[in-house]
Amino acid sequence: MKTKSGQRPGGEPAGRPGMSLVEVVFTFAMVAGLLGVVMHFFLGTQKQSVNTEARFHSALLAQMVIERVKSQITQNPAFLKELTGGQPTWTSSGTVVDPSSAVAGAGAQLSPFFQFLFAKNGQDAYAPANRVSIAPATGTPASGPTAAEMASLIDNFKDYRVEVKLENDVDLEPPQPPTPSSLNELVKKLTVTVARATAMAAQGKDPNAFTLATRLTTPVESLSSTALDQLYKGFEGTSLDTAWEEFFLAVGDNPYFSDNYLGLDSKRLLADCYLILGTINTEAFLTEGSTVAGNVVLIESQPSQTINGWITLLSRQEYYRHPVFKRTLAKILSIKVKNQFDAFKKILPILQHLSDQHDSMAPRLDNIIAALNEAKQKIIQLNGQTMEAMNKYHAAEVKVADGKKKKDEAEALVAAAEAIIAATAPLYARAAQLKTEADSLKREADTLKRQADQMEATTPPLPQADIDTAKELARKKKEEADVKKQDADRKKEEADKKKEEGEKKKTEALEKKAAAEGAMAAAQAEMVSTMALIQQGMTDFVTVLKGRGEEFMKVVELVTVCKFLADFFAQPTYRAVVDRLLSYPVWFTQALDTMDQTLADHLAQADGATPLDQLMAAHALVETTKIRQLMKGVSDDAALARLQTVGGQYASRMAPLASYLRSGEVHDLTRLKARNGRFIQKLNVLRNLGDPQNPANLYGRVIQLYGANGKVTQFLNTYTQVASEIRLESGSILTELQRQVQTIRQQMAYISNATQEEILQAMSIIKK
Repeated sequence: MKTKSGQRPGGEPAGRPGMSLVEVVFTFAMVAGLLGVVMHFFLGTQKQSVNTEARFHSALLAQMVIERVKSQITQNPAFLKELTGGQPTWTSSGTVVDPSSAVAGAGAQLSPFFQFLFAKNGQDAYAPANRVSIAPATGTPASGPTAAEMASLIDNFKDYRVEVKLENDVDLEPPQPPTPSSLNELVKKLTVTVARATAMAAQGKDPNAFTLATRLTTPVESLSSTALDQLYKGFEGTSLDTAWEEFFLAVGDNPYFSDNYLGLDSKRLLADCYLILGTINTEAFLTEGSTVAGNVVLIESQPSQTINGWITLLSRQEYYRHPVFKRTLAKILSIKVKNQFDAFKKILPILQHLSDQHDSMAPRLDNIIAALNEAKQKIIQLNGQTMEAMNKYHAAEVKVADGKKKKDEAEALVAAAEAIIAATAPLYARAAQLKTEADSLKREADTLKRQADQMEATTPPLPQADIDTAKELARKKKEEADVKKQDADRKKEEADKKKEEGEKKKTEALEKKAAAEGAMAAAQAEMVSTMALIQQGMTDFVTVLKGRGEEFMKVVELVTVCKFLADFFAQPTYRAVVDRLLSYPVWFTQALDTMDQTLADHLAQADGATPLDQLMAAHALVETTKIRQLMKGVSDDAALARLQTVGGQYASRMAPLASYLRSGEVHDLTRLKARNGRFIQKLNVLRNLGDPQNPANLYGRVIQLYGANGKVTQFLNTYTQVASEIRLESGSILTELQRQVQTIRQQMAYISNATQEEILQAMSIIKK
């Protein structure tokens, strides 16, 4: 059919043929393709929506579980321990709705896991008491979610399964064999995985499962006893070694601490005393704004208000009637308790060190006393031996001098005898001369006689007168010769007598000289023997000193330190420090009692306090009650009844908090003690601080050890007595002994210089 214009209906040009089969097929293909895209987009969007909703619900449920756990911990600090039973790794899983309750005609119930999480009525997640119905209720239930919340929970999450894992996460301290560290309990890792139960059943996994993890700080109530002990050990404060180091730096200019006059142990003992003063002063300054009488504390400025000042101010009625000030007052009271307890904790290891050092020092003190007594006896014995030997030595010296005198006299006699003998030489010479002259005259007389005889025999003979004259002359010559000979003989005889006399006197003199020399030699030998005795005595004494070397080398140091300690603990100005320290148990208990009453008044006040503030006050009340019971060592029935009352007030609003306040270890002293062993040890020492008969009273023990009747004072008294007996002063036995040693040094060449120096050094050590 053609139009007037030659066009076909629809504006198609005239004469154009209709669609071919190919075009029809192609057209249907295009339409089918477009429809496919449209259908795919529509169905994909719906699937994506379902996946998004599943993932959203999974994430929402995971977050809701985590927040619910945090909320439970906030209200009940023991929640984690009750949930996990103290296991380091705990897992649990379950559906939101208990499948066994989802039957015809039965009211749907939360699964045991969620019942425990939302409406806990017991410590076991699967206990019958936790299987509460969540059927629609006419009113708001006493605890747990409302009926509307239950219905929403069932409608939106009934297909979801939740897996929860709690595990120790971070070990804040490397384990020390053989005891592993329990501090990894301090941080828990909470992992929540949510998946659809139907997907898990059909595919074994849910592609839209969602895992959310977080970390939780474990409250003290949920820690094990081991972790509590390790945690408490970590808050002991500055170690004693560190305190010593800081003190030595502060007193670096003091010669007692900077020089080598004292050993490290002695320096630490002296530092202990000053550290006690500093600690007490600091606590007093912070509490009252003034230091202990007679001492100072190194603080640059005066605080605007002291702890006691704030307590007095906030205790006035115009402030105390407001809840906020009650809570503030409780905080300040806790600061006061902490301040006193921290001071006590710092002093406790010092007291322990003083006690331990005394126990190790006592044997040394006994050794020193024994050594002093031994030295005293040795000094007295040696002095007696020395004086006796010196007397013998001096007697031998007299004998030597007498022998020398006699020897000199004998030598003089020998010289005189030799002079006599020498004086005979001229006599012998004169006798020889006279004999020579006599011999000459005799020869001359013989010659004259021969001449006279010749004259008489001459023929004719000579005149008789001449012959007689000649004979007379010869006779006279002969007589003269005989006289000369007699004179010579007489002279010789005289010389012989004098020589014999001289020889005799010389022999006698030589005998006297030999006797004198023998006596002198014997006296000198006696001197040598007495010197040897003295040297042996000195050697024995040095041996004694060397055997007690350490004690004697340290005797001056120990006496100095012991005297300081005895004076320090006995001086009147230290009494104020003692009184303040011994007041800590009373003040500590009083502050806890006041804080307990303040918190109770705060919780009893209906208006003016926020729920969070009251929650914190309720927790503080539990902690205060725990410490008060541990400090007193007995259950505080009044405080426990007060906790029951406060717990009842929170039963309708915060069921976990009410459960925490009305049950748990605070109501069981045996369990409370079992979990706080290390803390109880400190409290026991604090409680018995003023009881000298109690073994836990370290301060009383220190006073007994270092006080007026202690071992240190006994040592000082004994030392003074022994020193007095030895008379270690000018002109004493020791001084005289040292003088004798110096004399011996000059007279005994065979004593080595080393031995002499040892003796003198030993004398010097004792004399100090």
